[in-house]
Amino acid sequence: RFNFMSASAKREIARYLADRLDREWRERLEQASTICQKMYSSGDPEIVLDEKADPGPQEFLLPPILELNQPTAIFADGGSSKSLFALAVCNSLADGSQLIPGLVPREPITCLYMDWEADKETHKRRMALLLKRTGRTRNKGRIVYKRMNSPLSESVEEMQELVKRYAIAFVATDSAGAACGGDISNEPAVIAFFRALRYINRTSLLIAHVPKAEGGNAKPIGSTYWHNAARLTWELVKQQEEGDTSITLGLFNRKHNNGPLFKPLGFKIEFTPT
Repeated sequence: RFNFMSASAKREIARYLADRLDREWRERLEQASTICQKMYSSGDPEIVLDEKADPGPQEFLLPPILELNQPTAIFADGGSSKSLFALAVCNSLADGSQLIPGLVPREPITCLYMDWEADKETHKRRMALLLKRTGRTRNKGRIVYKRMNSPLSESVEEMQELVKRYAIAFVATDSAGAACGGDISNEPAVIAFFRALRYINRTSLLIAHVPKAEGGNAKPIGSTYWHNAARLTWELVKQQEEGDTSITLGLFNRKHNNGPLFKPLGFKIEFTPT
């Protein structure tokens, strides 16, 4: 692996190569760098759409929540169990089983949970409780956990390496605001975040928040790109009375780029003593 965008990396590799074989390595590396940048900037090769076979209907990794290889956003108030729901999605996908009633995954896969808000101990406790609920001690697949510090756009190469190393098929981002660097209304930062997701090129779930006292807004807080760039958006609404040991979650489809809106989904979570 070689970073053609880094001047110091090019100098270092040029010195290494010169020790092995005396050539004009710096000039050659500059030429290679120019070629790579042009290829990256040009994007995928062009195609003529009507000359390609019909790919068929849109596929889902976890219908109707997650479209295959597309970003989905789930947004809600703080304390609405968004992270718990996202981890339950990961567990269901990793085992290939119906952990969440009504949501049937295609097959066991490996998931990546990128976390900017909590820590590994929190998620290990939650995962143990989810597994206990199913009677399993582990999943058929794996959930790779990564506590994050930098924005995703600055960590994309490292995440791409993780995706390749573990053959990851699904990526959860908790939360999207922190993942873009904290300024959720900064359109260039949000666009850079989605560009990084596009580079990772896996089915993804973004956890986002809602504006305060904006009833009926039905969009994530911050730049409109959070709503526009996601292919599917779902609003998560929590209902719980004081002292209750259970909560009711309503999931409402607010946007679907590739088809009609889906009907609302409802779930109940019971909290029992360990």
